[in-house]
Amino acid sequence: MVLGVEFRGISRDQLEDYAALIQESVDERAGEAAPDAAVRCTYEPLGVELLFTVENESMAEVHQRVAAVVAAIQAALPVAFDTDTATRSAPRRRRSLVPVPA
Repeated sequence: MVLGVEFRGISRDQLEDYAALIQESVDERAGEAAPDAAVRCTYEPLGVELLFTVENESMAEVHQRVAAVVAAIQAALPVAFDTDTATRSAPRRRRSLVPVPA
């Protein structure tokens, strides 16, 4: 899952500060909804992407988890922001019980 948080009218330094606040807030307040979440800054447009894994969940459960994460972020930031989410399937790892010759 990628949750994008976009900001308007802030500097790159502020963006990096907000990224740290987002990481801290999600870790403390939404750790169950987004375990092992990681943030990265985007600079065009200015924003933060929060990446976390959602496996074998129904769409309702995914939406509940995203809502918990957004609520945690809203509580931590002193400014308004826009959000966007994207999901993509990760490639499945193929496991073989018998070694396959190369």
